[in-house]
Amino acid sequence: MQIRSVLLAEIPSLDVRSGMPLPWDVHDAEGQLLLARGHLLANDSILENLIARGGCVHLRDASKPTGEVEVPPPLPVRYASLKLELAWLLSHPEEADFIARIRGIAEAVASLTERNVDQLIFLIIRHDYTRFAIYGSVHSLHVATVCSVLARRLGWSMTRHLRLVCAALTMNLSIIELQGTLAGRLDPLTDAHRALIHAHPLTSAAMLREVGLVDEEWLAKVEQHHEEMSGQGYPRGIETPTDGAQILRFADQFAAKHAWRADRGAIPAQQVARELYLQSQGHPLAALLIKEFGIFPPGCFVQLASGEAAIVVRRGSNANTPVVAAIISCHGDTIVEPVMRDTTSPEYAISTTLEERLVLARVSSETLYSLC
Repeated sequence: MQIRSVLLAEIPSLDVRSGMPLPWDVHDAEGQLLLARGHLLANDSILENLIARGGCVHLRDASKPTGEVEVPPPLPVRYASLKLELAWLLSHPEEADFIARIRGIAEAVASLTERNVDQLIFLIIRHDYTRFAIYGSVHSLHVATVCSVLARRLGWSMTRHLRLVCAALTMNLSIIELQGTLAGRLDPLTDAHRALIHAHPLTSAAMLREVGLVDEEWLAKVEQHHEEMSGQGYPRGIETPTDGAQILRFADQFAAKHAWRADRGAIPAQQVARELYLQSQGHPLAALLIKEFGIFPPGCFVQLASGEAAIVVRRGSNANTPVVAAIISCHGDTIVEPVMRDTTSPEYAISTTLEERLVLARVSSETLYSLC
């Protein structure tokens, strides 16, 4: 087992916030434990204090089994740990084992999507995108997760499955920092920004070749993930992108539309599905994504016929009847302990989606997924 010690201060930006469990143990320079994994952060000053004390995170290679038998931490903690690992790795492509560790993260993502799809979708939809500095790496992990779910649905071999997930993790390697800058930007793009964006499929692939990647199918997906069968894509305008590249493109659009940015809020789920289908001109792979994730994906807010506001927890037997939990009463009061509602019943049928800004109540995924 390989373990690397990384200073908190050297990590570009941490995907943790007050009220969230710490995704890893934090040690000082002498190896003494400062704060244990799972500790709830009461406020952001705790993290700042750990950084000031030279706190370190011990990261293990996700691709190497430890041989140890241990109870895995909750899914949100494991997913946050992957975000941390990927954020650091994409900022350090010069690392000698960069490709091997990307493969390790891809294997971890594929393992998670084997049985946790609803909660993973929830974590994607409900992610706090206001930490713009890590937007690029978080977006890559979200796209990789969507791709993994679709690869499973298509029945792809694990080799083909992992190659697609690896491409998703590295598709924006050359513009990872730029993505964070642009996500927090209100001004229009400059010509320089447009040039970098237009070239990034090829420049990202070139960077991967420079660090030793020789898998041409992985590289082709990166190079083609903005190409369209109409020939209107970029950077080359080809009309024959691979199926993997098209899945990557649709997953990229799906995740981006659900993401909150400085210049707009997250797009409502039904609108995301409609726009994705129309923009793809009804492409069967886009239709598959919409069918798989539903028009009311886990994590989106909905209004019920009862007048209650609810949050979708799991996909249902059909697109219009997901499993939901009521979190605000018909009188506008917060429901302290969320109550599951059957949307197949006319009394609790979904009447519309709700914008996030209209729903002030918040509840953790651990609480919701303990109910069903």
